[in-house]
Amino acid sequence: MFEDVNIPFDCEFLVAEFNGARNVILTELYRISPSFPLQRNRYGKWTPHGGLDLANDVLYSRRNNLQGLLFRTLVDKAVVNNMSDEHNYEKYRYFYQVWRELSIKMNFTIEFLPRETHGNGILLKNGSWNGVVGFLQRREANATIMSVSMTAARSRVLDFVGPIFTAKKYLIIRDTDSFETSWTSFLEPLDDSLWMVLVGTMGLLAIFVWISHRALFILKGTLQSYDVGYALLFVWGKFCNQGDSATSDFTPIRIKALTTHLTATLIIAAYSGALVSHLAVRRTQLPFNTFREFLLEGQFSLGMHKFSSLLPFFQNNTDPVIRQLYLQNVVPYLEQLPNSNMNGLRKVCSAPKYAFIYTQEYMNEVQSRLDCKLIVIPQAYISWIKSICLTKNSPYLGLFRHTLSKLRRDGVLQKLALDAQQNSPVQEPAVLSMDMVITAPVFAALSVGVAASIMSFICELAALRYFTHCRQRARGAETRNKNMSLFPA
Repeated sequence: MFEDVNIPFDCEFLVAEFNGARNVILTELYRISPSFPLQRNRYGKWTPHGGLDLANDVLYSRRNNLQGLLFRTLVDKAVVNNMSDEHNYEKYRYFYQVWRELSIKMNFTIEFLPRETHGNGILLKNGSWNGVVGFLQRREANATIMSVSMTAARSRVLDFVGPIFTAKKYLIIRDTDSFETSWTSFLEPLDDSLWMVLVGTMGLLAIFVWISHRALFILKGTLQSYDVGYALLFVWGKFCNQGDSATSDFTPIRIKALTTHLTATLIIAAYSGALVSHLAVRRTQLPFNTFREFLLEGQFSLGMHKFSSLLPFFQNNTDPVIRQLYLQNVVPYLEQLPNSNMNGLRKVCSAPKYAFIYTQEYMNEVQSRLDCKLIVIPQAYISWIKSICLTKNSPYLGLFRHTLSKLRRDGVLQKLALDAQQNSPVQEPAVLSMDMVITAPVFAALSVGVAASIMSFICELAALRYFTHCRQRARGAETRNKNMSLFPA
């Protein structure tokens, strides 16, 4: 009866048959595709004495084999051309690996369709879509692995398999070649509380040393009594890894000297390592840090892919900052927006004060093909959920979501993401030499110290001359008084 009837893959269609003795056999029928033979699964039975006995497994645990069904999969032609062979394409594309894993689990065949997509696509005024979404809307492909951002508007014309990963699209600008100069770089390796503990520890150690020497002087009278100032210099010398000429055979003093040396050695080692790493890291001086600061800066123009989901995001956003960014920095240049991400990044290099929004991963991938060095603004980004897409009302959507959920629970997606990250090309960081920008605080501190030393020398010299002159005058006056007493008028 049903040999020529197309029962869709996601249709739950049951047939009840009498099997003698008033027993009823329940069989589910479906087709993987209209051209595939009818599939029959035993679903359960009913008997007058035992009642209803049904299968306990869920629908897509029974229907999990697509028997080699062909999926015409859309890929961007430019992406394929940038790969030397299919092995590299598999190695560097996380979505490709996920799609391959799904094909193995669900037993379907992949046919890639390289096309010039010109972006994921936006809704046009006539109600149609361009880009990747347009291909799926016109059913020129069954699926795509081009990591389409999940939006409500797109979900009305295609089906999202489910969240694959979250991408961040940053503001990307040309490297400014200027670096921050930190005048507190010598204090930053230790936080304020640790500095306070360190100073307090030095003070307590100095007091203990002074008390010990004072007690030894009172008990034995063999050593000259320390004053507090000398004890402070003693502890400071230990923290500077300096020796001390005044030795003692008094055990408490030796123990304090040993513990002070050990404490100083550990603290100086930690401080030196933190200071070296702090000076070695060059922090770029950014013209702005957030979208609000970008808007207040007022000199940069903003660009994005003209057929990406970013444009509708800015158009329909109610946030006052994003809305003002769109009206002030995007609307006047709508016709000049680049039609590819590569062109947008090239424009960052060629146009003065131009910012482009896209992912940091793509920027790092194409950095070697650009004429300048690019950097991202770490705090200025927009998060997007990326997914694999199927044509709208695909009968296989439920099976894809079921299988993808199982891959996520089993940790397969996490492993594929880690493998893709490890196999991505890594750019070796450039070796940067220390320059005056980084060492400016060092020379500034040296200059201040030299200036303070010179001023102290001048003040002491002036004070010495003043007091010498005063003493000479006092002696002269005293001599005259004696002469006057010996030779009265």
